[in-house]
Amino acid sequence: MFKLWTKYTFSRGTLRGFSVGGGMLAQTRISRGVEQGAYAIFNAQIGYRFNKHVEASLQLNNVFNREYYIRPPSTYYSVFGDTRNVMLTVRSDF
Repeated sequence: MFKLWTKYTFSRGTLRGFSVGGGMLAQTRISRGVEQGAYAIFNAQIGYRFNKHVEASLQLNNVFNREYYIRPPSTYYSVFGDTRNVMLTVRSDF
């Protein structure tokens, strides 16, 4: 398994406060109850820091809606991984 994630935050100009990111999860073949070849899942993220206390981000997971299997902890058999989904996160440190 290989995971890679990067994020860039703009600090100047009209995009100040915005951030963009992307990631990839790559897995070699799986053979736990089901056979599957190697695959890669890609994710994308955009965010905005409103002030020093509040930040929001929108993440699109499994951008290409790839069907894949995962092996959950403490189980022998594989199950389908998450389909394309969107997650909104708002963080505050008041």
